[in-house]
Amino acid sequence: MQEQLSRTQGQDRRREAGAADRPAAVGGMTLPQAAVVCVVLVLTVVMRLYGQMPMTEIFQLLAGAAGISALIVVTVTPGGRGKMAAAVRGAFQAGR
Repeated sequence: MQEQLSRTQGQDRRREAGAADRPAAVGGMTLPQAAVVCVVLVLTVVMRLYGQMPMTEIFQLLAGAAGISALIVVTVTPGGRGKMAAAVRGAFQAGR
């Protein structure tokens, strides 16, 4: 009985020690993610009100910009060029 109790206390201590290493808040938006969401919303409103663009064109434009941005991020990430080259080869082969 005493051995089982001490084993349980040891597991609790290890859990508490591991919890101290992790950040307190898990999940939620980071500052860069929130900034991107705000910029996209502002761009959408500005293009709709001042540019007199239909919403479908605005969303197509923003989707294209997001795709180009994702391509740039993956390309400059270490090890990303090989993955991007493989994805492009796969897209070309699928189109044949």
